[in-house]
Amino acid sequence: MTASKAICFEPEVHEAFARLSQDFNPQHMDALVARRLFYGTRVVHGTHSLMAALDRVAATYPDFQGMADLKVSFRGPVRLGQGVTFDLSRTGNSVTVDVLCDGQQASRIRLALGTTATDLEIPAIGATPPVCIERSEADLQGLAGEVPLTLDLPLYRRLFPSLSARLPHAQAAILLASTRLVGMDCPGLHSIYTGLKLTFGVAETHQPMVLRYQVAHWQPQFRLLTMTVDGGGAKGSIECFLRPPRVDQADIAQLRSLVQAGEFKGRRALVVGGARGLGEVAAKLVAIGGGSVVITYLVGRDDAERIVSDLVVHGYDARCLPLNVLEPTPLDDDGAGRFTDVFYFASPHIDKGAETGMDATLLRRYFDYYCDGLVRTVEALAPRLDGRARLIYPSTIFIDQPEKGFAEYACAKAAGEVTVAHLAASLPGRIAVIRRLPRLRTDQTQSLSGPEAADPAPVILDLVRCAAGSLD
Repeated sequence: MTASKAICFEPEVHEAFARLSQDFNPQHMDALVARRLFYGTRVVHGTHSLMAALDRVAATYPDFQGMADLKVSFRGPVRLGQGVTFDLSRTGNSVTVDVLCDGQQASRIRLALGTTATDLEIPAIGATPPVCIERSEADLQGLAGEVPLTLDLPLYRRLFPSLSARLPHAQAAILLASTRLVGMDCPGLHSIYTGLKLTFGVAETHQPMVLRYQVAHWQPQFRLLTMTVDGGGAKGSIECFLRPPRVDQADIAQLRSLVQAGEFKGRRALVVGGARGLGEVAAKLVAIGGGSVVITYLVGRDDAERIVSDLVVHGYDARCLPLNVLEPTPLDDDGAGRFTDVFYFASPHIDKGAETGMDATLLRRYFDYYCDGLVRTVEALAPRLDGRARLIYPSTIFIDQPEKGFAEYACAKAAGEVTVAHLAASLPGRIAVIRRLPRLRTDQTQSLSGPEAADPAPVILDLVRCAAGSLD
């Protein structure tokens, strides 16, 4: 087996590949949108890592002149800036590549070396970029169509120097068309590319320069889509998931019926991480109940301002401010006075950890937010806390009911419970309010086929009332 040196997909190269492939799905290209999608951040195109691996194959094996067949399984995301290595092994004409990201398998590639008798002249990329289509489950039944085969040769050669010198251009164009098909057309906007199988034959020069597709199988219980594809001398199939859309929380009209008029009057709440998810629900409930609320955000300014604007239009007292819990500074706002309640919903993206043992990198990331960030934030806020302020810390039932793959998360949350209790004890008159919450419906708990998460509104209302009751 041959192991490569680690590489990183930096933003400039990532964006260049998007231009080459014409796959501009926001999961890859829009940081603000991607933070609320399945992986919580922008991720590298699976086909980008595939072609980078094939570039390494072309550089390693001098007899590589093309592929007879190809099978790819995309098993996990590669985030921008993460280290990636390629482990190559070969038996005869069969090559296997494991793409490893921070030591975890991101994809496995199997190919048979072969040659194509005739290559095609591939058209250049058109001037008008494709539109990212949003399709529903009903749209997918029996859907068929085609995407053009195109290639920007100078850009292709710059990104993949070894591959572009050896792989027939038609095969490269097919790989690029496959990611454009999944990310922009079918399923389009809400897509996750998971698998590719292709057999390459002789490219017919008289055939249209397109990759045709037909939805062959849709499994709604798994949100799994299988398409057959053919064109450019290749035939095969693509598998992908229809990714769940972002989770929008209940609006003011829906929450108003749950809250008694004025039940939170006199509360001045700071909701750390209130621009979405559980923090958004808590902020709305406090304001609807007659309290004043300040929402903090890290990058979701638009989301925070939307929530505040909606509350203010309905006559409630709300404002928002930026706050980075890893490097907190005193709040640049005195209008809210001293806070009676601090809700700490700050969190990184919740990733599944190691099946056995502990992922030290992931554990450290959780500790940064749930412990270190908590301490720094409370210390920065200390001058703004009411003498009887409550520090409200939402924890997790995964501490009591272990969930496979979430040991790091539960461990850090448990440490956070101890941290907030000690913080409250060190500040005379302050009280820690800790609640281990069940799995609730947010962007963080989206699942392709797992159990449905519970409505957060009743649970968070109970938490807010618990904090309010502790004032008496």
